[in-house]
Amino acid sequence: MRRRIERYRAILGTLGQPARGSIFRGVPLKYQRSPLSAIGSINKGGRYNQKGAFEMLYFANDGDTVLRETRIVKYDAGGAPITVPTRP
Repeated sequence: MRRRIERYRAILGTLGQPARGSIFRGVPLKYQRSPLSAIGSINKGGRYNQKGAFEMLYFANDGDTVLRETRIVKYDAGGAPITVPTRP
């Protein structure tokens, strides 16, 4: 646990200036009790990490981006939203 905290501090120390505002995150219902868990990034990998490499939390600036990136909503060639059936 201590190593993890030290690693997070090192990562956070490399970030830019603090900002205010809102961020959005999509979490499957079965993980609703731990929305800041990064277990999915370890198990499946993601945009910035390979499967099993390290934990990564993904956030978006708005809810629409979360829906697009989690492929819950797609858009047709004309830009109209298409809801993709997914398990809850």
